[in-house]
Amino acid sequence: MGKGQLPKRGMQSNTYRALKDLESIVTNAIPEGVALEYKASDIVTKKSIEKLCKTITAFANSAGGQFVVGVDATNGVPMRLDGGVPGPSQRDWIYQIVSSRTSPPIESFEVFEVPNGGSRYYVIDVSASSLAPHQFDYKYYKRRGPHSEPMEHYEIEDVRSRPKGGLAPLRVEIGTVQEVMLLLTLKNDHSAEALANLKFSITHNFKTETKGLETLTTRGLRSIRPGAELSFYLGIANDVLRTSDAELTVVAEYDFLGKKVKETFRLFLGDLRHTAIVRPPEVEAMKKLAEKVDELVRETKRAHQEYEHFLQKMIDGTGVRLSHSTVTALQGKAALLEPEDFDWVGYRAILDISSDDARKLQRIFNQRFGGSGDERERYEKLPADLRERFEKVFKLRFE
Repeated sequence: MGKGQLPKRGMQSNTYRALKDLESIVTNAIPEGVALEYKASDIVTKKSIEKLCKTITAFANSAGGQFVVGVDATNGVPMRLDGGVPGPSQRDWIYQIVSSRTSPPIESFEVFEVPNGGSRYYVIDVSASSLAPHQFDYKYYKRRGPHSEPMEHYEIEDVRSRPKGGLAPLRVEIGTVQEVMLLLTLKNDHSAEALANLKFSITHNFKTETKGLETLTTRGLRSIRPGAELSFYLGIANDVLRTSDAELTVVAEYDFLGKKVKETFRLFLGDLRHTAIVRPPEVEAMKKLAEKVDELVRETKRAHQEYEHFLQKMIDGTGVRLSHSTVTALQGKAALLEPEDFDWVGYRAILDISSDDARKLQRIFNQRFGGSGDERERYEKLPADLRERFEKVFKLRFE
């Protein structure tokens, strides 16, 4: 993908969320185009399923776009707002119809309501779909200029065969580390261009202890370098998955190749077995946690078995006589872990301690967060029970 070329996924468009935004469409005479279409409100009041699904399918099979309901247009030019759809909300009906009448069901769209007294206008944002091509009524549609038209056979095959991973620069995934830790991962799939000024809106129906999502939502990200991936800890997988039908929705807005891009990702955590698990260097260290815990348990069991063996051999009529060197050798059987291999998440999980205590250990032992030379002094100020617990599992070494 060269400079100036738009990504095939993601929607570049204006944002119409308030009545004044819709009025500006008429005032500025913004015409229909390949990524914008107007329909009168009767498309909803008369339940014109064909017009609704055909347009949304065409956007999803192409580069995305916006579908504004409540605008009277002549030859593609908006003439006036028609007052909107009267009565109760039809938002859920639109979602239901599009999902049930398209194949495979289109998920890459959002429906927004713009109130107008007792009526509502509807703005439907559609992103290009990674599951394309989609069909409605056994036909595939795409955008040609301001129209939605049936696709030719070669166009259908072209959409079906194009690499799915290259459809958009931003990839959002959920994965687990050894089926223990749950991660949200963001990756820039583009090999040359950075994603800039990223803003996120994140909703979920499960509990999480980490503030990573809150920070990501309030602060966003300045950029993601080409090919880079960032992982955010969500919680212990078993805790999160206690929520039936656990779901996470991420709405991302960012700058790419001089354009504003918006994408929506709906992630169903029940499908974790089918998602990719990414392992950048920081995550790889966490991945090794379970392996090292297993190794520690095996070594401890082996040491205990050897202890019992020696014990039987050393017993006489007066009791047990075990040499000091034998005891020392047995104590060294269980291999201790390297503290720098873990961050506070790993310390908390393996030592079963609070997040605050885990972060204190991270600041002392994890050199990625910088060393100040007074690590021993700070370690000795920690509570005795915390130090005792740490030294049973991790090597204690100060440079």
